[in-house]
Amino acid sequence: MKGVEMSKATHEQLTAINSAVRRLVVQACPGAGKTFTLREYALVRPSERILYLTYTKSLQTEAEGKFPQNVECRTTHSLAWSFGRRFKDAGKLGDLRPSDFARAFGIEIGFASILVTTVTSFLFSADTDFEPHHVPDTIAEADVAETLKWGRLAWEAMQDLGRKNVPMPHDGYLKLFQLSKPDLSRRYDRILFDEGQDANPVTTSIVLAQNCPVVIVGDRYQAIFAFRGAVNAMDMIQPDETVYLTQSHRFGPGIARLATMLLSAFRGEERPVYSAFPDRPTGYTVDVSKPYAVIGRTNAKLFDKAVAMLGNKRLHFVGGLSNYPFDKLVDVWNLMSGQPAAVKDQLLKTFGSLEKLEEYATGVDDKEILSLIGVVKEYRSAIPSLVERIKAEAVEQAEHADVLLSTAHRAKGLEFSQVLLLDDFEDFVTANGELLTLDTPELVQELHLLFVALTRAEDVIELNAQMQDIIAILGDRVPEAQPTPGERSTEQVGEQLGQIPGFDYVPVVYTCDVAENVTREQKAPVVALAQVPVSFPPSRTSRSERSISESARIGRSPWPSCVPRLPLPNKQEILMHAGQVSMSNGVTIDVVQQETGAVLLEFGRAGNYTGLLMAGNTRDEVLAKLGELTALVAALPQTAQAEEPALAGA
Repeated sequence: MKGVEMSKATHEQLTAINSAVRRLVVQACPGAGKTFTLREYALVRPSERILYLTYTKSLQTEAEGKFPQNVECRTTHSLAWSFGRRFKDAGKLGDLRPSDFARAFGIEIGFASILVTTVTSFLFSADTDFEPHHVPDTIAEADVAETLKWGRLAWEAMQDLGRKNVPMPHDGYLKLFQLSKPDLSRRYDRILFDEGQDANPVTTSIVLAQNCPVVIVGDRYQAIFAFRGAVNAMDMIQPDETVYLTQSHRFGPGIARLATMLLSAFRGEERPVYSAFPDRPTGYTVDVSKPYAVIGRTNAKLFDKAVAMLGNKRLHFVGGLSNYPFDKLVDVWNLMSGQPAAVKDQLLKTFGSLEKLEEYATGVDDKEILSLIGVVKEYRSAIPSLVERIKAEAVEQAEHADVLLSTAHRAKGLEFSQVLLLDDFEDFVTANGELLTLDTPELVQELHLLFVALTRAEDVIELNAQMQDIIAILGDRVPEAQPTPGERSTEQVGEQLGQIPGFDYVPVVYTCDVAENVTREQKAPVVALAQVPVSFPPSRTSRSERSISESARIGRSPWPSCVPRLPLPNKQEILMHAGQVSMSNGVTIDVVQQETGAVLLEFGRAGNYTGLLMAGNTRDEVLAKLGELTALVAALPQTAQAEEPALAGA
């Protein structure tokens, strides 16, 4: 059995499996088979006692069903449970809330919130004592020392089993475990540390302090939990060897190119993401008659989407309804409607009014509360009934749902056949049509969130406005050809219809309705345009949408928006390809005629020309589109002029 499984390993995976170094880092792209790689790594070391360590219970449970008997699968908190049990027995285990600190210490709720942030930052850190960098940047320099004093006071109260009004969170007993300097090498010969990109410093310090070989696996571009203190453990270690798993078994070359585009343009990554299936097609419009996933950046946008589908689709919220703040929406509405006594959330209850809550949220930049307020202001008195309908109509099991709704954070580690991206992600194209410079850690995290959401798709990815904007910019560029993959990667070039030669920052595009049973011969009419760089159109709300002439508006494509379009090609490209396609199908379009050239130019520059020519798969469909183009040309006033002189010999 072991030999059979090993025969499935790629050259990249085998390099990691057979590595004998003490400090190994494995950088794995989405769908690269990191769990398979770790399992095989353990299988070839049957005599060793190996610890598989991760930060979530779901990953631990999944690993337990896959790893051999010599591997013990644990979460970081389960390792520290010997420190946590006494707080549970004392009834002190619970989340840190500003309201608890406010009552316990007699302080204002605003300062209590700052104190929670300070203590939480200390718990996540590798530090042994409170330091100035644990205090939020919003605090004046003169007040930092006083805040640190309160932080130490709060930490002492959290450890006091008699102070039941000051809870100890799970990360608190993990901190105590780290401070005890545990020696895991007495129990384990080797540690496999999964999802290293999202480990917090306290966990990383525990792992790296051990006197045994360590393997850290993850993807630095899927690091999305910095808001809760996570850091990339892969960057904190000095590895003896780094192995890159660049070959995804999740999606085809279309999504692989989009993923590479993001990493190359915004993060300077030089290694492309490859697909293990070079002939696998990618769709760009969700088939709503089949199950699909909707991934958004915020809970507020997911609420909007859920409301729009009530009564029409069976909805499932990934991770469970309890993990989405719908009850808080009702609480915020109760504050807005002057019913503070009806508020259930203890933090929200302390404010008494929407005005005070909004003032607080704005002052501390609490994005979650601000987004909740925005939703409540939009739906107002309808909030309670809408929340009840969502709860009543949502299904518990994902397999019973028509639509799965998830934030990008909760979608991490999952995959779906079809994915629709919502338009609430960060805008990475400026109002001037330039790519945004990621000059803050927060913007880097936002890019990673978009990358994670994009790479959840297996077969179909319906792009949002943010991705369309990016492609509209990068599609105009002609970067260097994609490096030919070596023996440790999957070949990406070949016989795929519509593929752009080299690496051209663009997805492989067939058409909206491409089907597996459509033969290569039936698709042949679109081959003449296969060498034209294509991009997706900016959305109507895109900040980078270009103005177009009236003749182009007249010719706006009536076909679905997923049809590929030319990104501002020159006139020669437009006319030459129009001539090629028309002649190959026995249709005459006089591309030299001034009026025809004018219309073709406008169609192309507005992004509609290829929409007319490539909206179908068969020869008859292409001929029909050519006929419509000819009719549009004939209907134009004879005074129409091209913006450039017509080509004499196109």
